[in-house]
Amino acid sequence: GDIDNNVEDFSPLNWEELKTLANDGHSIGSHTCTHTLIANESLPEESAYEIYQSKKIIEENLQLPINAYCSPNDTLLSTGKKEIDCIRENY
Repeated sequence: GDIDNNVEDFSPLNWEELKTLANDGHSIGSHTCTHTLIANESLPEESAYEIYQSKKIIEENLQLPINAYCSPNDTLLSTGKKEIDCIRENY
């Protein structure tokens, strides 16, 4: 089969676009820093970085509190007990 190697037809939102969405009443949440979170395999400090630092970066850039989190990949694969504890503690 053919492999799609064309330039993507989408790009991530920039900070100004996110600010506009937030000002228009949309909720903004975090989604980890790198998508590398693996339940029961990531070290606690790696999990905390992925979950908490993504929140802090968005809060600093948008000057808004971030209260929503969406796990990367399949939630059952990326979210174990320590990740749930970190999410509950920070969101």
